[in-house]
Amino acid sequence: MALLRAASLMLTAVAETLALVWMELAMFVVAGLLYAMFTDKLRLPQFTSRKNGKKTVTLIKGVKCDPGDGSVDTANLTSWKSLQLLGDKPPELVRVIESMQQAGRPPSQIMADLRAALKASPSLLPSLEALSAAFLRDDAVDLLDGTLALLAEHGISSDAGVYSGLMAAQLRRRDFAAVATTAARIPAEMLTPKMRAMLATSAAHRGQLDEALGHLRHIPTPPAGTRSIAAPTTAQILALAGREQRIVDATEELQRVQAKLESKHLEELFAAGTRGGSLAGWELFNTASALQVRRTAAMFQIFAGALGQAGDKTGLRQLIKEVEEDANGGEAGIVVGEPLAMALLEACKAVRDDSMLSRVLEMHRTVCQGALSPRMSMAFCSALLACDHNKEACEYYEHEMLPKGVMLDVMLTNSLVKAAASYGNTALAKHLSDHVTARPAVAGGSNANASEFQRHAILIKAYSRDGNLSGASEVVARLKQNGTPLNSLIHNCYLDACVQCGDMRAALTQFDEMKQAGMLDVVGYNTMLKSHLSRGRPDDARTLLQEMAAYGLQANKVTFNELLHARVVAKDTRGVWTLIDDMQKAGVHANSVTCSILLKSLSIHSRPQDVKRVMGLIEDIEESMDEVLLSSTIEACIRIKQLDRLSELMRRHKQKGGLRNLAAP
Repeated sequence: MALLRAASLMLTAVAETLALVWMELAMFVVAGLLYAMFTDKLRLPQFTSRKNGKKTVTLIKGVKCDPGDGSVDTANLTSWKSLQLLGDKPPELVRVIESMQQAGRPPSQIMADLRAALKASPSLLPSLEALSAAFLRDDAVDLLDGTLALLAEHGISSDAGVYSGLMAAQLRRRDFAAVATTAARIPAEMLTPKMRAMLATSAAHRGQLDEALGHLRHIPTPPAGTRSIAAPTTAQILALAGREQRIVDATEELQRVQAKLESKHLEELFAAGTRGGSLAGWELFNTASALQVRRTAAMFQIFAGALGQAGDKTGLRQLIKEVEEDANGGEAGIVVGEPLAMALLEACKAVRDDSMLSRVLEMHRTVCQGALSPRMSMAFCSALLACDHNKEACEYYEHEMLPKGVMLDVMLTNSLVKAAASYGNTALAKHLSDHVTARPAVAGGSNANASEFQRHAILIKAYSRDGNLSGASEVVARLKQNGTPLNSLIHNCYLDACVQCGDMRAALTQFDEMKQAGMLDVVGYNTMLKSHLSRGRPDDARTLLQEMAAYGLQANKVTFNELLHARVVAKDTRGVWTLIDDMQKAGVHANSVTCSILLKSLSIHSRPQDVKRVMGLIEDIEESMDEVLLSSTIEACIRIKQLDRLSELMRRHKQKGGLRNLAAP
């Protein structure tokens, strides 16, 4: 009994297992069939029958297509008649067109076949209407366009949605002219807002701003939050408006239709638009607000460069104010990173406005947690120098950069050497010069050597102003120890230092050394000439002038001006005019310095011919009248009590445009 029960249970278990396995197999087969059907792995029988080779292929009953050229047998009218008599169903022209395409028939020939078929069998017209939807679905733009034109020839108007689909397809293909052509076949009242938006896009890409704005004006104001114009179209319209200086007009229409614009597009517009001036930049900022586009650091950076290049100090101040306001806007505000801060400093440097330098630096300090990069420190120091804050720049270097071991480039080093020397900080100038000299030599050729000589020349002049001839001598000695051949710049600077420090023995020694080295030039002779004249030794000056001529050097304006000044101080009127005659014979023209010296020689007792000759020289000078010459002329005319000559002289210079260098009071 127990054995039978156990067998029964086993049979039941086996049956249930087999049933479960059968169910799993059935589900697997069904799933496989569904997968094959939906992935097109299982092909159903086709209505069309095809044969290999170039034999005629039967597409559907009564219609034949030759695979050789894909032509439909339109000559046999019974074929088209049989096509339209297939029961109560409409003719399957879509299948015919598909077969033509598969046979390699181009759209133009397909349309020609359809036109011929329609002419032979007008009853095909209803079937032709049904093709539009199929062509639109398959993105067959050329066939759809031809079909709509064919229907229009027979007085049949297609649905606006079909035309809208065609325009969208043409727009995707960037066939902007075709979009406008398609729209021209539609009555204006059938143009929907979507079509107007596409037409605005087409017009913008064809460079027709007025046409684009006209289509925008036809678009009704959309509901809040709806974007009817895509961002690329908005950017294209604004780019056109920027070229025609009509950004405000374009922004007004784009704002009304709630056009979309992205920050990246606006950055590109800033890069292109601000080249025309600062006005375009401010208009684009207003556009950003109107279209609710977040202003980025890149926009401010580009605009700062444009303002600096234009020299717009007022505009730059306003821009920095807006940067400060945006930077204080919390998480939504811009970050004044190093690229933006550098751009703002460069702009301040270009317009020479020192009032904004510290503000820019403090905004960046906040971002970088007070730890400026060497590049940023050098940019700030360079900007201070450009704004003529020599002492502040040197102090910033000593307190902020030197303790951190910031390595300066050669250009900034030379500028700091010059700045330190200008206000008497010779120790810093020497430190900077030694610091550069101690660096390993780098490739630079003659430019690097010229920079080095320029730096040492500045240092020699600094020692000269301090009356420290030994310091200047040390610079020259160090150059000689390094085996550097001295050029005329160093020789002349050291000669001038000897004269300025009153050591004539050293000056004569240096002068002789320059002779032997073949480094004597007009500058060196003028330095010694000035020294002789200042010490009241005109005979030595005259001898030096003769030696200069024998050496093959021609006296220049500086030479004659020094001699003239000595003759005027000695009240040697005859000697003054003798020098003027020599000057003219040598082909050296008088300049404003020459005229200022001559004006000092005039007094109430001067001969009329001397006054007339001085005024004639002033009128004939090549450069414009500067403030020094104007002041000297006024003083002389008052002194000799001949203000009428001043009025006449000013009138003539004004006619020549020679008063442009005068500053406003």
